[in-house]
Amino acid sequence: MKKMLPARAVWLLLLLLLGAAPGYGQLLRADGRRIVNDQGQEVLLRGMGLGGWMLQEGYMLQTESVANTQHELRAKIKGQVGDAQTQAFYDAWLDNYITKRDVDSLARWGFNSIRLPLHYNLFTAPIEEEPVAGQNTWRPKGFELTDRLLEWCKANHVYLILDLHATPGGQGKDAAISDYDPSKPALWESAANRQKTVALWRRIAEHYANEPWIGGYDLINETNWNFTAGAGAQGCDEQTNAPLKALLTDITAAIREVDKQHIIYIEGNCFANNHNGLWPMSDNNVVLSFHKYWNYNDKASIQGMLDLSSRYNVPLWMGESGENSNPWHRAAIKLLEDNHIGWSWWTYKKVGLNTPLEVRKPASYQRLLDYWKGTGAQPSAADASAALLALADNYKLENCFYHPDYIDAMFRQVQMPAATKAFKPYTLNTTTPLFAVDYDLGRNGAAYYDLDTATYHTNTNTYQAWNQGWSYRNDGVDIEGNSDAVSTGYGVGWISTSEWLQYTVQVPTTGLYDVQVRIASASGGGQIRLTSNGVPLTKTVTLPSSGDWSKWTSADIKDLYLMAGTNQLRLYVVNGGFNLNYLQFSAPHAATAAPQLLAATTAEVGKSIVLTFNQALAAVTTPAGFSVQVNGTAATISAAAQPAGSSQRLTLTLAQPVIYGDVVTVSYAGTAVANDAGVALAAFTNQPVTVDLVNPATQKIIPGRLEAENLDVNEGVSIGGAADVGGGSQVGYLNPGDYFGYNVTVKETGTYQVDYRVASDNAGPNVINVSSVVNGQTTLLETLTVARTNGWQTWQTVSGKPFSLTAGDQQLRIDVVSGEFNLNWMQFRLTSVPAGTPLRVVSGETNADGTAVLLTLNRPVAPTSVSNKGFGLLLNGTAATIGAASLNATQQVVLVLPQAATPTTVVKVSYDGTGDVKATTGEALQAFDAQFIINKVEVITNLIPGKIKAANFTVNSGLETENSSDTDGGLNVGHADPGDYLEYVVRVNQSGMYQVDYRVASESTAGAVKLQLMDSGTAQDLHTAAFAVTGGWQTWRTFTAPTLVPLTAGRHVLRVLMQTSSFNLNWLEFKYQSTLSNKTAQAAAILSVYPNPSRGSFRVRFEDGRQQPTRVVVRDLTGREMLVQVPPKNASEMTVRHTLAKGVYLLEAELPNRSVVQKLIVE
Repeated sequence: MKKMLPARAVWLLLLLLLGAAPGYGQLLRADGRRIVNDQGQEVLLRGMGLGGWMLQEGYMLQTESVANTQHELRAKIKGQVGDAQTQAFYDAWLDNYITKRDVDSLARWGFNSIRLPLHYNLFTAPIEEEPVAGQNTWRPKGFELTDRLLEWCKANHVYLILDLHATPGGQGKDAAISDYDPSKPALWESAANRQKTVALWRRIAEHYANEPWIGGYDLINETNWNFTAGAGAQGCDEQTNAPLKALLTDITAAIREVDKQHIIYIEGNCFANNHNGLWPMSDNNVVLSFHKYWNYNDKASIQGMLDLSSRYNVPLWMGESGENSNPWHRAAIKLLEDNHIGWSWWTYKKVGLNTPLEVRKPASYQRLLDYWKGTGAQPSAADASAALLALADNYKLENCFYHPDYIDAMFRQVQMPAATKAFKPYTLNTTTPLFAVDYDLGRNGAAYYDLDTATYHTNTNTYQAWNQGWSYRNDGVDIEGNSDAVSTGYGVGWISTSEWLQYTVQVPTTGLYDVQVRIASASGGGQIRLTSNGVPLTKTVTLPSSGDWSKWTSADIKDLYLMAGTNQLRLYVVNGGFNLNYLQFSAPHAATAAPQLLAATTAEVGKSIVLTFNQALAAVTTPAGFSVQVNGTAATISAAAQPAGSSQRLTLTLAQPVIYGDVVTVSYAGTAVANDAGVALAAFTNQPVTVDLVNPATQKIIPGRLEAENLDVNEGVSIGGAADVGGGSQVGYLNPGDYFGYNVTVKETGTYQVDYRVASDNAGPNVINVSSVVNGQTTLLETLTVARTNGWQTWQTVSGKPFSLTAGDQQLRIDVVSGEFNLNWMQFRLTSVPAGTPLRVVSGETNADGTAVLLTLNRPVAPTSVSNKGFGLLLNGTAATIGAASLNATQQVVLVLPQAATPTTVVKVSYDGTGDVKATTGEALQAFDAQFIINKVEVITNLIPGKIKAANFTVNSGLETENSSDTDGGLNVGHADPGDYLEYVVRVNQSGMYQVDYRVASESTAGAVKLQLMDSGTAQDLHTAAFAVTGGWQTWRTFTAPTLVPLTAGRHVLRVLMQTSSFNLNWLEFKYQSTLSNKTAQAAAILSVYPNPSRGSFRVRFEDGRQQPTRVVVRDLTGREMLVQVPPKNASEMTVRHTLAKGVYLLEAELPNRSVVQKLIVE
């Protein structure tokens, strides 16, 4: 007889023959801090919650103001249509919300799990309806629905996690979450409800005990209940959570009586996140679950949970999150997966935007909502029933509006953050426009750039809309309804300066195209430029006014040169103030106009210049007709050629490469260059060349200061105004996983140390890694921990550890490891060089006021050796004599210029080696010939006394510009909100008291601003000015501030801080009224103050012994005396010790017949 294989052997053989897919059909369990399958393989749960199916929440149906809970909504419907039609609606609802097609789609999109929120009343009766108190009546409906869903999950290898979202009685005061009815006993107020909850879980576990595709039991969703008198109402302050721990323990024991296999998920109080007193649990197959909403996506946001996981050796599962923007979702998922935390998102469908499937409201349902909210007529019972059934029908997948951007952000963008793909396939044609709302799929900074991309109101207490039109897509781009004759029904609005959109377009034929840009603008003045694959297509184009934000017009742009194939078109916003509908391209056409130069930039580390034209050129083989000047001197062009496949570009090779800081121009005066239709290139003169030594952005010099906002690489960080000394901009919102970089030239091999200017209100740890990237190889330079400074604009300077850098071009990369902080600048200091390195100059620059040249050397210099001997000076090519020479506190050689340089002065310095400059170790300074000095003279166009145009700001936080119809035209600023501000760098030509006039317009709301001085980085209030309604957005009136402003001569940073919203500002005018403090403020060389800025003390030196002050007075900017001292008789100087707060003050020396005033800065 034949031998039979044992049953187990048959099973194993079948597995071998048929194949067992790893991770599929295998029961999940907790293994230390990971969730694994039966083979021990880690399973990272990626789930979607079916919020709204078995348990309706009011906001998902837009009934929250009239029926927030399901029992309220059901009663509302019953009162409208009666019992039978109410039941018909709920039957259709439960049938339509989730089908096999839905589960197929979820699996195809990338989800491997579903979290099913259960309402207990589908499985058992409420205690109030039990025929016999203490007994449980089981209802089959809930099990039937869950069984059906489980079969669909099995077919798709998707785990189903059961979540008791609404317990008997309800588990929290946030009523909608659990269908809580405060007129009845809650879960925590009724032993009968708790007994029913335990029995329900035992029955569920018994039913599903042998189902491997059940991913586990999430026992109680988002308890939010205070068990302790005086504790917070939502359980966030509970220290022991004893009733919750007792019930969870009882449920676990009941489940284990019938099911010893499946994972149990434990949520805490305070919406799942307060786990005090809950751990350790008695069971070893448990997972700690928490929820995450609207907070920063840094490691600090989950650190408490990571600590619990480590302490109790349990896995983590983030069981619910979402209700935010795509950028937030992407960053949150990346953070979770980087820390081996599975997740489930909320929610799959609802009436509203930010879900994968948006349910559209039938018009009839909107009428029913209007009636319920008291703004519409009462529909008949039949109409109301039809409206509800239409809503239920719209919940079918085929009737929903699918948001591919939502899914793309959760999966592809997490794995490939820099990659983009077309939102919709588009081939350039003459009939179908390229609609603005169909920009590419991808993260902010890759597929588009928008200033507002997410809300973080859990941390900030301020809600931030990311898509202000709340339509079409869930990105940061603002999209609203559009009624133009040709449209998708949507357009891009609220467009701000510096934002951009990218479109992947297939171009069938290389050639010249015209494009109509369809826009709407109430005021005009918007500006754009277009590029393709990084190559300019246009110069800056100014858009017209259409007269209204919803009235559409077209701007025509001629002769865009597009190459056949895939083009990534980008539309950059140079100036906002318009809405955008579409771009409509023409058929390709022959060139009729002369080619135009669009851009000129250096390439190959300064060895060549690439010229980009708007048309293809006929073959160019020589540089005849072209000329280049470097710093005003003719440069030799050794060759000219067109890059392969880019006939609209021309490369001019230079005999000598340009370096950073060179001023380069290009001209053309020939006749040989023409487009491919024979139309000659017109002559042009001294067109500026962008010195782009390390593509893609201008090089930075080390040693020296890097301003943080001058990014060359940006993954996840934002740029905003910095309230630091000198104002300017910062980078912020630095979250784990973000990184940014700078393309730099290191001038000298050696050891460097960096001073970082930082601010943070995050407890930390705030950690970054600083690395050098050379030829694709990354070297870690240092890991820096930034301590909390107790304010997001409380700035401190922290020093890093020494590290080595090699001379040459490289990228400095900063990776955010944990925490969050703001960064203003980094100062790279060269602290040592290899032995035997000669003393030499590594860089030179002018000071801000143009009075001196500052030379940075590679080694410490002996102060006594510094003189002007041996130095030569050229100003705009003309020899000039250097004044005094000295060594400053930062070891720079200071050469005083014979006259102040202007922003356009070309400065060169040489050294012939005959001077006395020596290192502290005795080596002489190496000679150098005509080194170019970087011109850092600040261009200040805002002069006081005088008028300052509001749009001529240095920093703009939150406002927009638009065309002004005031008498002087130009641009005004508007769209103000409280807390928005503008900053202006000004030069005051005469110290004194100033009247300030404000030119404003407001249609219906009075306005107010606060003028502040920001010289020290800390705001000092000067005055508050209020404005009345003028009767129109372009109806202009001048208002005079009620108090005068004291200003000293020199450079200042002024901030105009908006106190109210809804007004426009055209200009400010400062009118000199009187001397400071009613005394003569004469700028004379009477005294010197040092150090200035000071801390704790400063010294005053009296330069003229015949004019000793009778008093030295320190005043604040309102003229109030803060400190008074009388100099010792016949003293040539005095020390002033003080406890003055940080800020800017006026130091007044009172002479017998006049006063001298100087600015004093206290740090």
